[in-house]
Amino acid sequence: MWVGYVDAVIEAIDLLALTCPHDILRTTANYFETHKQRMRYAYFRNQGYQIGSGTIESAAKQIGMMRMKVPGAIWNDANACIVAKAGAAYLSDRWACLPLAV
Repeated sequence: MWVGYVDAVIEAIDLLALTCPHDILRTTANYFETHKQRMRYAYFRNQGYQIGSGTIESAAKQIGMMRMKVPGAIWNDANACIVAKAGAAYLSDRWACLPLAV
């Protein structure tokens, strides 16, 4: 899949399912078939996109933890969620879509 052979992976799972009929094989093949447009890793890498989850995990740590743990800040889950959603709306240019009341 890393180099762009998602269909070949699905075919291989289908062939394996013929000789070893386990539900997990059919479920896995169905999952890959349903999500194969999201698994175009070679294409996305060629476009310059990050493939791994490390970038997102790092951003969550930087934004969700370090920026909210400044001296004197006291956060509860509800307020942290509101601030995170507001930041995401601002950065995605959807600020005007936010409701006026929270």
